[in-house]
Amino acid sequence: SQSKIYGQDDPSLAGIGVEVAGVVIRTAAGFGAVQTWNGGVDIDDTASLTGSLASLTRTAGESVSGAPYAITAGTLNPLAGSAQANYTSTGMLSISNSPGLEITAGALLARIADQTKQYGQADPALSGLSVSLSGLVTRTVQTWNPGPQPVLDDSALNSSVSNLIREVGETVAMGPYAITDAAFSTASANYIAPAFDGGNGPQLTITPVLLMGNVTASDKVYDATTVGALATRNLSGVLGADDVRYVGGSATFSDQNVASGISVTASGLSLTGADAGNYTVNDTATTTAAITARDLVIRADDKTRRTFVANPVFTASYSGFAIGQGPADLAGVLIISSSAVINSIPGSYTITPANQSSPNYAIRYVDGVLTVTYGGAVTPALESAYQAALTTVARQEPGAEDPSSVTGFGTLENQRSDRRNILIYTIRNNGIELPAGLNRR
Repeated sequence: SQSKIYGQDDPSLAGIGVEVAGVVIRTAAGFGAVQTWNGGVDIDDTASLTGSLASLTRTAGESVSGAPYAITAGTLNPLAGSAQANYTSTGMLSISNSPGLEITAGALLARIADQTKQYGQADPALSGLSVSLSGLVTRTVQTWNPGPQPVLDDSALNSSVSNLIREVGETVAMGPYAITDAAFSTASANYIAPAFDGGNGPQLTITPVLLMGNVTASDKVYDATTVGALATRNLSGVLGADDVRYVGGSATFSDQNVASGISVTASGLSLTGADAGNYTVNDTATTTAAITARDLVIRADDKTRRTFVANPVFTASYSGFAIGQGPADLAGVLIISSSAVINSIPGSYTITPANQSSPNYAIRYVDGVLTVTYGGAVTPALESAYQAALTTVARQEPGAEDPSSVTGFGTLENQRSDRRNILIYTIRNNGIELPAGLNRR
């Protein structure tokens, strides 16, 4: 009997040995020498006579399950060897021993592609893995039988993974993990179960979990910039008790002016913690926050002048501007006024600032004080005005202090200078009553 592996050609006839029956073996040591008139002669043609096959026929079939296939006939080539002239042959193969052709299962190799899974998940289900087979028969098989030869096409056969072994590990950083062995289901009865082919170096890669990061931003007081500050950073999607934190980042308002619900963009965010390498996260996030008005104080500067002198130029001081800003960043022109006029009597008068505004500032105005004191120079025009206003309500009685230095127009001569200073005085029965604090000369 003969054998072959599934998908191969029938064995070459030249390689099949033929047992030639009837070869003479007569030796003194055996069955006895051939007795001739000349005496006994030893004959052993075992090595001197050979036969070979010219053809074989067998039962048709190419599957493992159908084997063995009976050899039904055969023809022989002429005998060969140094003793061949001493023999004749029928040229036909004897099949009395019921020879057959056995077909054994073929071998296959199986590969799988690289695999992935997300951190924290189970390894991919074996049932979902694709198997690539090599060694499937897709050819025309040459058999001993004459006529059309069988065509085999097993390209549609497939296999599934029944077991996988890989390197141990469950973190992203330590991967990828080599797949070191596998077992597969048989593709058909014509093949043995595929052997694992790791020549492509299949690996399992663990990918990080995508987290959702959210932030909140703090409201701020207007500072003429878009710089913001993050108040909180929060993560969703962290597995179990993994140590992962959302950190860093800078906040930027979309507008620097006072408003509520202003969009704030955080950038430069990242993860930290012992398990951070197993996760990824958005490095930017958006939220909203408010910018409130900045307190600004406009304070009128205190001023001093003497009577009958025009009010000085009023000024004001600003306190609270954002860095880089000043009065020019306010709307309107500052108006500073006072109720004091040039002929106002000595005393304190309010200096009032007003007329500037900005949506970015909460402006508080603080009044100043104008202090009017005695001693302003009298011009003829002012003296005439006072003369018309003065009224004598009493007369001077004899014996009173001589008011020789007092004029009838309410002015006094300053004995220490050549200036004439206006004084407000009252004429009483006993003389002139001067303002408090003024010494008589």
